[in-house]
Amino acid sequence: MSTSMEIYFCDICNESVPALDLEEGRAYRRKGRVVCLACDAAMGGGEEDGQAGAQAAVAGPFSVESPPLNMPGSPAGEVQAVAPPGPSSPPSSGAGGVLVGMLAIVFSALGLWTLLDRMETMGTEQRAAQKSLEGDLLESRRVHDVFVAGLGEVLSQAQQEVHVKEAGLRAALAQEVEGLRADLALSVEREAEAAGDLRALRAELEARQAAGLRQLEGFEGSLVEVEKNMLFYKNRVIELEETLRALSAGSGPMAGAGALATPGGVKTWEPLLPDLQHANGGLRLEAVYALGETGDADVVPHLTPMLMDEDLFVRMATARMLDELGVRSAVPALIEALEDAQGAVREAAVVALRNITGQDQGFNPVAQDSDRAKKLEAWRSWWKRNGDDFLTGR
Repeated sequence: MSTSMEIYFCDICNESVPALDLEEGRAYRRKGRVVCLACDAAMGGGEEDGQAGAQAAVAGPFSVESPPLNMPGSPAGEVQAVAPPGPSSPPSSGAGGVLVGMLAIVFSALGLWTLLDRMETMGTEQRAAQKSLEGDLLESRRVHDVFVAGLGEVLSQAQQEVHVKEAGLRAALAQEVEGLRADLALSVEREAEAAGDLRALRAELEARQAAGLRQLEGFEGSLVEVEKNMLFYKNRVIELEETLRALSAGSGPMAGAGALATPGGVKTWEPLLPDLQHANGGLRLEAVYALGETGDADVVPHLTPMLMDEDLFVRMATARMLDELGVRSAVPALIEALEDAQGAVREAAVVALRNITGQDQGFNPVAQDSDRAKKLEAWRSWWKRNGDDFLTGR
């Protein structure tokens, strides 16, 4: 007797079935399934592979012989009804309950057996479907392999073409880069040459500017000197003309040119007044000098507006002529001339103020704007406090 301890389970009631029970006939294999003795008895019993065999008695609580499911003469699949016991046989309540339970087990086993067959059929169909899917999968893999092989070939060919084109582009790019480097080196060299030329030109320009400034300063000095000489000779000519007019009129030499007057009582310098408004700056300058040299205080109202003339030399000459005349009424106009944009005019005006008023407010014509503004305010304050008394001579 085998002593195998392998354990199986009933495919119907899921009870454990030792391998020894299978060997000794206490359990069976039905269509590849393990069936315990109780379930086999409930289903009618039978040997494996369709051979008939005697039904084994089962020890236990239900130790009764199971009635056959199919009686002779009964239709296949039909259960023979069991006649109830007659009056002479007293009914046994225990046997009837067992019979009802056995019938219930039979019907349940039949339903379960049908379910198992259905499950077997479904399993077969599932395996067939799985085989079909496996075949489809193999075909898909074959198609995929063919596609991948073709794609790999295409990719390899494309990669080779890309390598060839890349090599050509690299060669062309390297050649172009070399050309650019050569152009850059040439540009750097030319830039260095241009920078050197620029520095030379800048040095030459600075030297010429310095020489030009020196020459310009010499020209300006010469021009000032020439203007002074011209003014001197012009003044002399004016004096000679006045003298000649006086002599021709039969009058003797006068104390000053400003005292000369026409028979109608008109001042001899009045014909010069229109020249103060002439568009020619040279004529305006001559008229300022001519009026200042008359020595007549009456020319001051005509000269003070000329401190604001657009011509620099006219403004300078006006301040000097007012200084020579020494008329006190010219002080307010000379104070305002301290704001002139040109230092030469400011210097002539402050000199005239010092000579006429005898005051010195510390005004520096070449000082900073803020310092000049303070000193100018000092001159204005002085005139505001003392102007009236100064004009009346008190």
